[in-house]
Amino acid sequence: MPVLPIATSETVGGVQLDDQNDIVAENGVIRTTYNGKLIIDANSVIAGNRAAMLGGAGTCVAVGASSKAGGQAVALGWHSEASGLGAAAIGSNANVSADYGVALGPQASVQSEFSVAIGYGSTATQPNVVAVGNPGGYRRIVYVAAGIGPNDSVNVQQLNALEKRVEALEKQISAQK
Repeated sequence: MPVLPIATSETVGGVQLDDQNDIVAENGVIRTTYNGKLIIDANSVIAGNRAAMLGGAGTCVAVGASSKAGGQAVALGWHSEASGLGAAAIGSNANVSADYGVALGPQASVQSEFSVAIGYGSTATQPNVVAVGNPGGYRRIVYVAAGIGPNDSVNVQQLNALEKRVEALEKQISAQK
């Protein structure tokens, strides 16, 4: 493995370069031992103290101290982990253990495939869901347009309008009795 020692008293980006901060290049992989870890190859980037590629994944991005990424996955943030195939965990302690899941926010967690958890501490434990909270912490989704399709979300304005129509029908039925 060829080692390219840096023997200079210059600084780069505030980092003092010297012969103790080697850059290693082998088979298209660049590594440095300066203050943590940096591995860049044709398919992956691993950066941060104790950052890791899970199971020799080969194609992944793990950036942040103790971050870990599996196959075709991305883990960004301190202690984030994306172990599911094609998963993305973004935020400190974000975790995705399911295939094709996405966790956005600190301590967000996805445990079932094709699901998304958005926001601090949100947890998706069922497949094909979007979670914006967890069993002990609920959130509102605001600024939702009125649904028009059979699978669209409904907002409170639509529910209130429906309630008024039902009340009017109840009055008509009561009057006919």
